Amino acid sequence: MNKILFLLLISILSFSCRPTNTLPEPKVKEGIAKISGKIIKNIEGTPILNLSIHNPVTGEPTTFKTQINKDGNFSFIVPVETDLAIATLYSDFFNSTIIVGLAVNEETKLKISFGEAGKMNVDMTGRIPLNSYDITNGIDLLIKMDQYSFYDTLLITGIRPLYDKSPNFFIQSVMDNINYRIEKVVVNDTNLSQQAKNYMTNDFKLCWIANTVFYYSQEMVVNFEQTNSKEKWNDFIPPQQPDKSYYSFLKDLDLNNPQYLYCGEHTDFMGKILSNDTLNIPPINETPIDNWLKEVKKTLSDLVGFDEGLFYDLLISNAYALQFKNELKPLSEKQRNNINAYFKGGEIEKILLRKNEKIIKLNSKKIKLVINETPTVAKEKLMDAIISKYKGKVVLIDFWATWCSPCLKAIIDSRELKDSMRDKDVVFVYISGETSPHKLWEEKLAGIGSEHYYLTQEEWGYIMDSFNFDGIPSYLIYDKNNVLKEKLTGYPGNEAMKNMIESLY
Repeated sequence: MNKILFLLLISILSFSCRPTNTLPEPKVKEGIAKISGKIIKNIEGTPILNLSIHNPVTGEPTTFKTQINKDGNFSFIVPVETDLAIATLYSDFFNSTIIVGLAVNEETKLKISFGEAGKMNVDMTGRIPLNSYDITNGIDLLIKMDQYSFYDTLLITGIRPLYDKSPNFFIQSVMDNINYRIEKVVVNDTNLSQQAKNYMTNDFKLCWIANTVFYYSQEMVVNFEQTNSKEKWNDFIPPQQPDKSYYSFLKDLDLNNPQYLYCGEHTDFMGKILSNDTLNIPPINETPIDNWLKEVKKTLSDLVGFDEGLFYDLLISNAYALQFKNELKPLSEKQRNNINAYFKGGEIEKILLRKNEKIIKLNSKKIKLVINETPTVAKEKLMDAIISKYKGKVVLIDFWATWCSPCLKAIIDSRELKDSMRDKDVVFVYISGETSPHKLWEEKLAGIGSEHYYLTQEEWGYIMDSFNFDGIPSYLIYDKNNVLKEKLTGYPGNEAMKNMIESLY
């Protein structure tokens, strides 16, 4: 055999036998995936399964529901935006969340069984190579990373002051924090596959960076309050948001990596880039895409380390998606022409136009937006003053923030609920505060509609404390006589919320 041919053959064989440490490379592609499965357990009642999937092109998570049959069988038909994707499956029936792989035009099959002490085991047949431990423990481990103490010594030494350090010191502190948690929870877990470890590492990094580094000024306020007595809080002047060079850490993330298409936090991360005041990325509006990109790259190319690739295509699609999400505004004819001129009928164009058809329908159902002045009363009387305006109606108060992903998801999920109650004596009131940048808050209101209030930090803090809320989204429901009837944290779903409201008609 020719020596060169022999060496080439050996090279091909060795490459094909080399184990991969990542999931198969996904590509943007519009299509349908199917999931079917069977639960090996006695089924009582009519339990519901929920499947949630993020959409990296159109920038919104989507949740599908199906009923588990008496024989334990279930199935989903899921529109997807990538040829390979990861979704989460959850139900009160088995009180857990599992990771599921999907593939366009293919069927993923699940067999869910329960062993001793109710321990769940899942066999998954499909193109995503995750083992049963990955599937059943991955979400719990992501939560564990989020809650893990920063260094073992933290419990002894307390939280370190960062507000008096440089912005770069803060970034390094965040990265150390992230890497420590990944090592302790993921890297050291010998039951996780390497593919799952890489997927979880990517997702966790995007999540933590998006919710810390992009909120430098707010993080410094929190850090000051955590490391100083209350007597000093009013004297603290938060530092200004740092300049663009602060975001040079983006270069270390390899943002053209298609593995990020699997990550549920990818959309939120892209949204943070597009809405950041310092980066000041212009809205895409009706600007030709090439012209828009030219301006964007003046800011981002040095920071991310490249000037072409998948990242920019997804930035374009998410820029249009902000119009969908924030305003429920369909694409104009000029925008559709711009999209066609750039993507030339490709997958991203198909996905955006499909989403546009849904937005056209939602836009016809928009609820009138009212931005209210906060009543000029003492903070102790503020809620009474707000509620008194709506006497004679059932009032749902939604406490939310622009940075709170569960809040935004709940607002999207509740659109159907609000539409079903538009002719009822019900008013939806949304309350946010100064941790939500005012400009970003205003941008999101058109897509929400209804009644809105923006509170000072002092007003917000007092209300959170007075109702013993320790997180958001949180809700108050008042009857027609302004009497508080329900108080809860976390969106319970449209059906449960509808039942609570209808009981007060």
